[in-house]
Amino acid sequence: QLFCDFGEHFVVHDPTDAEPVCAFVQHISQGNPGIVTCVAGDGRGHLFCDGDTVTFSGVEGMTELNGRQPCPVRVLDDFHLEIGDTSSFSPYRCGGQVKQVHLPQEHSYKSLREALLEPKLQVSPPKELPRSRSLHVAFQALHAFREQHGRLPRPRAPEDVQRVLELAQRLAKQHGPVDETVVRAFASVSAGDLCPMAAFVGGLAAQEALK
Repeated sequence: QLFCDFGEHFVVHDPTDAEPVCAFVQHISQGNPGIVTCVAGDGRGHLFCDGDTVTFSGVEGMTELNGRQPCPVRVLDDFHLEIGDTSSFSPYRCGGQVKQVHLPQEHSYKSLREALLEPKLQVSPPKELPRSRSLHVAFQALHAFREQHGRLPRPRAPEDVQRVLELAQRLAKQHGPVDETVVRAFASVSAGDLCPMAAFVGGLAAQEALK
């Protein structure tokens, strides 16, 4: 099992992990709002989306745009973007590039204690939700069993399986009914160790640690 405790104020500096979109400016109107005419490097339409934040560089004439704080855009069509008020800026002459900026985002996450009590299970298709809920409870029952006995349930030992099931049913009062078949199967093989799975979880843990 792996739990990533990101805390209440976790900042994601690059939410998309994608290359920023950019385009070459052909014209910028003076107005409120200002209209930017631009094309991609291959001459096709830009790839911006509504709400993207952008910066300008290399603009001649309307130099007030160069180096400004990122501003949101509204897409009009494949070649035109709507930006803020440019009515007081100098007339556009030529050149320039408009580039997307990925702004940091702050997210809040539950602690382990809170996440165990109120799990947010995301499954597809939805019919798998009862099974996922049962596995969530089964893992907690497994931890409780280990605390009580100092070991994991013995493989396919009926008395150990029954004890895990009883612990799961007690925990189910907080999470809803559990599937006994799922819990029994889980407890029967929980002492096993799959090397490929261990390698995957280890790699995932290393990736999260780098964040």
